Amino acid sequence: SIGADRNFQMKSRESFQFRNNEQWSKAEKDILEEERRPALTFNIIKAHIDLVMGLNEDLKKRYTAKPVAVDDSFLCDIINSVAYWLYQTQDWESEENNAFESALICGRGWINIDYDIDEKRLSDIKITETSIPVHEIKFDPASRKRDLSDASYIIWDSWLSLEDFCVKYPKMRARATMAM
Repeated sequence: SIGADRNFQMKSRESFQFRNNEQWSKAEKDILEEERRPALTFNIIKAHIDLVMGLNEDLKKRYTAKPVAVDDSFLCDIINSVAYWLYQTQDWESEENNAFESALICGRGWINIDYDIDEKRLSDIKITETSIPVHEIKFDPASRKRDLSDASYIIWDSWLSLEDFCVKYPKMRARATMAM
């Protein structure tokens, strides 16, 4: 339900605060300051997250396409070359690490993979991968599966400035500026 997602969002914000060593509320800090007591925190959570992130880095698996039939090898070579190129030139590993860390902290991590024609070289396709902050994702409240595979929709709720909107959607520039 919507309430369940709102509850998750609230708890995930709290989880990120704990990871960032922000465990004291303003009221608690004021009371401690009034009593001239330090607001001590021992961030054990961050150390555990860093440990798992290091293990993930050391044990990372690279998946490759393997031919099933004799005539599949050419296609597998293309797929593996594209995947290698994307990881080398687009910094996909960093984005995946950000999403993995988010999943460690609150249980969810999101990645956006997008492609578009490169405006400067029309024969090239521009492929980007971006990790998305957990709080920008809204999904179908009727979904029941943990992996959200039964969700009718998943929405990336993000604000864009007018300039960024016009760059991302150039065909809508006239309508967007007219609405302002």
